Amino acid sequence: MESLSSSNSSSRDPLLDTSSHALLPTDAHAFIERYGLKEDDYEIFEQAATDLFLLSSDPDSHDSTTITTTTTRLLQDARNTNPIPNNPRKPESQPKTKWHHPLPLYLIVLALCLGAMSQGWSQASINGANLYYPQDFHLDNKSSTTHNTLIIGIINAAIYLSNGLVGSWLVAPLNARYGRRGATFLGGAICVVMNFLSGWSSSSWEALLGFRLLLGVGLGVVSSSLNVFAAEVAPAQIRGALAVGWQMFCAGGIFVGLGWNLVVDQYWGNYYWGQEKEEEHEAGMRWRVMLMAGAVPAVVLIVLIWWCPESPAWYVKHGEQYGKAFDSLCRIRNSKLEAARELLLAHQQQQKRPSRTNTTTTTAIQHDDDDNKNSSSSFRQTFFELYTVPRLRRATIAAYTVMLSQQLCGINIIAFYSSNIFVSAHFSPFAAELASTIFGLCNFLGALPAIFTMDTFGRRSLLLYTLPLMGLTLACTSFTFSFSSSSSSSASTTDPPHKQNFPLLTTSLIYIFCLLYSPGMGPVPAIYSAEVFPLSHREIGTSSSVAVTNLFAAILSLTFPYLLARMGTQGSFMLYAILNLVAWGLVFVLVPETKQLTLEKGLEEVFEQPTREFVRGKARRCVFWGR
Repeated sequence: MESLSSSNSSSRDPLLDTSSHALLPTDAHAFIERYGLKEDDYEIFEQAATDLFLLSSDPDSHDSTTITTTTTRLLQDARNTNPIPNNPRKPESQPKTKWHHPLPLYLIVLALCLGAMSQGWSQASINGANLYYPQDFHLDNKSSTTHNTLIIGIINAAIYLSNGLVGSWLVAPLNARYGRRGATFLGGAICVVMNFLSGWSSSSWEALLGFRLLLGVGLGVVSSSLNVFAAEVAPAQIRGALAVGWQMFCAGGIFVGLGWNLVVDQYWGNYYWGQEKEEEHEAGMRWRVMLMAGAVPAVVLIVLIWWCPESPAWYVKHGEQYGKAFDSLCRIRNSKLEAARELLLAHQQQQKRPSRTNTTTTTAIQHDDDDNKNSSSSFRQTFFELYTVPRLRRATIAAYTVMLSQQLCGINIIAFYSSNIFVSAHFSPFAAELASTIFGLCNFLGALPAIFTMDTFGRRSLLLYTLPLMGLTLACTSFTFSFSSSSSSSASTTDPPHKQNFPLLTTSLIYIFCLLYSPGMGPVPAIYSAEVFPLSHREIGTSSSVAVTNLFAAILSLTFPYLLARMGTQGSFMLYAILNLVAWGLVFVLVPETKQLTLEKGLEEVFEQPTREFVRGKARRCVFWGR
């Protein structure tokens, strides 16, 4: 047994080259000394190191009870050989349920929900404003329809364009410099200011476009930072359920935003701020109030974020601030022992970097901060490794696939142009706005089951079950537009009820499609892209994935009006029904399951498997629906 003063104990990295469990007490002590942790926590890290060693030696044969018993015996054997203060292992307290966690963890989840609500409300606000600002900016001139349609389309797509082209790529440098909380605060502050200026100071469509572009930058920083933040702090067994909050409250933000638009549209009247206004100014104030209201959740977010502990993974990655990382973990975990285990796992992952030459990981021990001295070259290297390192390339392809599939399924087209779609189904303008608001409510309520199914059914299984049903629903919706069109041309007040019910059938099918989307294709992309990358590449990997989905969302927003003009509503819906089946095929081939796997170890093993072997294995089990 080596002594604590062994000369080579300081030259090697603790916990990376342990060859036998007898060395674990020494390694834990060396770890504490090297990274400036408190000596009072020696017993905790000693126990945690031994637990992890047992799991790594034979992960299938040790449950938590066996680990506790075996660890106590091993620690006593080690102390007999190399005496240390005798402090018997205390039994680890178990939470009453898997949802029983400290309040600071749920404050981070609440921050995630507020960020999502800010994005959803900002998306919905422009939906109602589209009815009014073209009139103010003289974009309703029928003599230049194509030009005006293009301008309106660019304004609608602005937040997605700037999010994908600028905002998502600022996530890595801002997070590296200011942390998860600081980056979220900066992005949230941009959202507050730009939402307000979009309504208050826009005197031309060019100004409105500029403010919406800057708003997209802020939303990009907030969305990527918070999704990474939540994935890093959530316990593995409920990580998917907690991260569902992003989709659910993004849908909630859309619902509240659409509801606010409806209230403003119907009840604003000729009064604002207690002063009577002429009718020609009423419409101009309506769209401005709609846009400014999007700042409300962002205001709450930038206050709440400073009540949340910083991500422990960020402390480990940036400056090896292990003392602060352990303090953060203790605030969001039920016991110090659980926190110590996660810190050791994060340390091990930080000391490893994926290799370009094989599918395993190679140790890259860093004894100083030389890598931080050349941040620009490090950023470029990290980015290109997403596509050149096999393990990272597989994770990147999988994340991009789920993000692309979210756009292929057609949900955002309905969200962008819901009022137009319902009008084409022969709704009045007010009824179309009301139907759009109900669509937002369905999107919110439909995400509730995902809280319980995300970590039981799994990400991959939810997508494979729901995508074909979504495609079938869109195909049926496509046919109802044909029936509705043919029946409306000959409809009269004396027609039988079945000839007047096609608009109701169309709306019902769209709501069913939304309810199928919300527990699967809705929350999975954000969760999946935030968890599949290792710590060394998590920020750039997640931000590039968000860039992909926002760029495709912008393209769809710009092109759908022209697609609608060329193919009609029926043809457009049938096209997206087919694209849902294409998305199913991509998910089946390229997206592995990640449910209940730890970020530090479990996902490493999943993405070390070559894609060819993964596809071959799933093809053999396709009768079980690709589980």
